[in-house]
Amino acid sequence: MDWLAAISEKFKLCNEARHLTILLLDIFMDGFDVKDEHLKLVSLGCLLIACKFIKFYVAVHYKRFISRLYFNLHSKADFYVKLV
Repeated sequence: MDWLAAISEKFKLCNEARHLTILLLDIFMDGFDVKDEHLKLVSLGCLLIACKFIKFYVAVHYKRFISRLYFNLHSKADFYVKLV
């Protein structure tokens, strides 16, 4: 866990990514026996998956925020005219 904390601090990852990494690692280790020499590799895989998930999650919420902001500033008719 200290290694994951050091990696996440070095790359300035958000706390959500770190917590999701721990959750994924815990779930994976419940189903599989991981040897000590493979633990860092499995941890890194969980970290990459968590970062990708957080990036997607933030992107989806950012797009929703932008669309809500647009609809608040313009009418829906203006939006549909610009689409056509």
